[in-house]
Amino acid sequence: MNALGDSLENIAIAKSGIIKQRCPVVLGGPFEPRIEYILRNRAALMNAPVISSFGPGIHGTITKLDSTESQPCQYADILIKLDENDPNTIIELFGVRLRMLGYHQLQNAITAICTAICLRGQGWRISDDSIRAGLEGTYVLGRCQFLTPAQAKMLGVDGATIILDGAHTEASAKALASTIRMAFPDKPLAFVVAMANDKNHSAFAHQLLSGALPKVAILTEVKVAGGNSRTTTTTSLSRIWTQMAGECNLAVIDWIETQNNYSNIHYSD
Repeated sequence: MNALGDSLENIAIAKSGIIKQRCPVVLGGPFEPRIEYILRNRAALMNAPVISSFGPGIHGTITKLDSTESQPCQYADILIKLDENDPNTIIELFGVRLRMLGYHQLQNAITAICTAICLRGQGWRISDDSIRAGLEGTYVLGRCQFLTPAQAKMLGVDGATIILDGAHTEASAKALASTIRMAFPDKPLAFVVAMANDKNHSAFAHQLLSGALPKVAILTEVKVAGGNSRTTTTTSLSRIWTQMAGECNLAVIDWIETQNNYSNIHYSD
């Protein structure tokens, strides 16, 4: 935030600086209208054509979630028609196996396809099969990353499903909560949370508590960028999460602060 700006508008202005003269721009989104306006206005000033990944003619549906494997995946059907008169801008992919879970990751996949279509228009030879292979092979550590059973056993929680995710904003917390609800609608949840001190902790906690309904939250501390200057203390996190639990109509039935830089909070709805 310090580098890009202290608001979404300022961040959008900073990031729009990458738009080059007459170079196509692929918008991921969907964005809030005021943010999309900033990006499109910059593109217009640079005479850069805009390809929207959330406009008419673009459809994506999650058809199945497979959580039986050690690394769960979701299957999706994707139909993109940027220009009905140009077959190179039309792609139909059915049963795409995505290792990145969540509706937001489906939108990311659609954005990637729109980018590939854009490159096709510039002379790149990218087949539909290559696009499918790229999507199905994509996996990013720390983005809804499932530990293997062997890794969980090494941590002393044999049989538990452990997800690592780097969510740290209100929007990413909302996406994470939605993904957890989709993948594990009936499973009891426990969160282990540590954050930098320049994040919106209240909004982050509210999204997870209202969206995923955990039974336990373990709040701890970690070094950020190799030091402690940006670390949020467990005391601060405990105070915020307790407050947000009240706003979400969750009763804090137990709260334990230890001497090892972590706190346990148990919730009841």
